Order: sequence, then C-alpha cells, then structure tokens
Amino acid sequence: MTRRALVLLIAVLCAAGCAGEPENATAPPGLDPEPGGALTEDWARLAPRLAAPLRDRDASSCHRGEPVCLDIVVTEMEARLAARPCAHTSPFAFTYLEMTRGVAEAFDEFDDAATISVVDARFAKQYFDAFDNWFAGRSDDVPAAWQVAFATAEQEGASAAVDLILGMNAHISRDLAYIVADVVRGRGDNEEPEDYRFVNEVIGDVKTPMLMAAAERFDPNLFLLDTELTTDGAPDPVELIGQWRSIAFEMGQRLAAADTAAELDAVIAEIERTAAGGAAVLVAASSADGITELAGNVAGGEFMGASFLGTAERLAYCQRDR
Repeated sequence: MTRRALVLLIAVLCAAGCAGEPENATAPPGLDPEPGGALTEDWARLAPRLAAPLRDRDASSCHRGEPVCLDIVVTEMEARLAARPCAHTSPFAFTYLEMTRGVAEAFDEFDDAATISVVDARFAKQYFDAFDNWFAGRSDDVPAAWQVAFATAEQEGASAAVDLILGMNAHISRDLAYIVADVVRGRGDNEEPEDYRFVNEVIGDVKTPMLMAAAERFDPNLFLLDTELTTDGAPDPVELIGQWRSIAFEMGQRLAAADTAAELDAVIAEIERTAAGGAAVLVAASSADGITELAGNVAGGEFMGASFLGTAERLAYCQRDR
C-alpha cells in the first residue's frame, strides 16, 4: 500500500467515525515544527513571537497592527512558492499568497488592524508548520486533512484543482477553527465580526484575477473554478469559501466555550474528523473512472489553446517560461 493510500484509508475510516476519541486530543497536531523551516530572516524572527496574547502590544509588529506584519508574511509565502514553483503543492501556495496580498492591500479598511495582523500571521504559521513537518518526515505532527493534501500532492496524480481545493479544505475547515477559538475565547462573540465577514469580500475581489493567473501559471483548467456551473447548482467558489469560514467560526466558538477537558476533546475530534473526511471524499471522487477525461472535455481545449493536462504535461506547462 502506498503512503497516500494509507493516509486516505485512515482519513476515510475517521470520517465514518473513529473508535473513541484521539489520545491527547487537547494537543492537536500540526504546531511548532523544529526550528529551521523559515525561508526568510524576518519570518524566522517573527514566528516565535506570535503565540503571545493578542493584546500584548510589545510582542511583535503584528500585535501592534503594523502593516509590516503582513509584508513579512507575504515575503515568506513568496519565498516558499519560489522554492517549489511547479510542485503539486504550488497551486494552493499561490492562491493563498494572492488572498493574503488582497488582505494586505485592504488593511486600512479593517476595524481592528491588530487582531487581523496577528490572526493572519498565526493562520499562515499553521500552514507553514504543517508543510514543514510533512516534508521533514514528521507526519505524526501533521493534521490528517493536511496529510491527505500533501500525500496526494506528492503522488502527482491529481489535477491542479484537486490539489488546490484539498489545501483550502485543510486550511479553512480545519486550521481556521483553532484561530477563531483563540480570538473569541473570553470575549463572548456570538456572531462573525465585521472584519471576519469583510475577508469574504476581499476574497471575492481577488478571485477572478487570482484564478486566471493560476490557470496561466499551473494548469489552464483552473479557470473552471471561476465558471458558474449553475445547471448543476454548484456554488460560486467565493460562496463555498464563505460557507467553510462560517462553519469554522461556529466550530471555533464551540472550542472556546468548552468547559471541560472531555468537551474540548470532543470538539477537537470533530474538527479533525470533519476536515479529514472532506479531504478523503474529495480524493475518492476525483479518482473515479473517467473524471480526468470528463474534466478535459469540459475544458475543451478552448482556454489559452490548451487541453486537459496530465501529470507530465502539467509540469511542462508550468516550466515553459522558466
């Protein structure tokens, strides 16, 4: 059995209902890899300071709500993308970078710049940590949803769209819930704050140019994610992300409100199981017979003069101008 097949099997079993709660659930995996993962000096200095309380203004530029905080995050993202420019992990890395740039450009429009800064940096750190742990061989320290995403990317058999959505699922459905819990704990927030909802607007603004640039860079078929497939009732990608973010907010609220270790364990288990299950279903569906041919027929070779790209063609397409 391949590494990816084993990871997928575990995720499917957990999606159906793991036997009992995970041991030590109150310490979810995916945090704080061994030092050395940072690719830029500014991020290496900033990352250890992010765990400080949100209102500790002396902790970092992020805690003070300084624009340089997001500049540091963006620069680290750029360095990581440059290090793996055409890997199967790159479509997610690229779109996440573009979304973060959108937040940075709209920084002055947020009501609570300090919270947005810390949240954005902590959110990015969760992805960086999972990535660094996985590629350093520390898979036990990687959340199950990210294990499925990274194992699928390593096999290089999925489409760019599947690689991208697997990353989004893990980062939004799973990681964001823990970020929300940190923010709302002790504050009693019952509704999504204006700044939280405003991020959906930022994503809507960057969606089309982001996906067009991703299609031009990685795989022309990514333009399908910006196509309204209304005949099948498929949601717009921004609506889907908004739904994921609303669910993550609700799960974060429940996590923050847990009064006992048993309640905390139960919520953590649900977050991990739901995200891993979503990843498993996506991979299983994308592996169905004929799905590659179907995607190619939908694309029709009419976008940028290209037809559906297989693994080798996808790599050659990405590397053509490099």
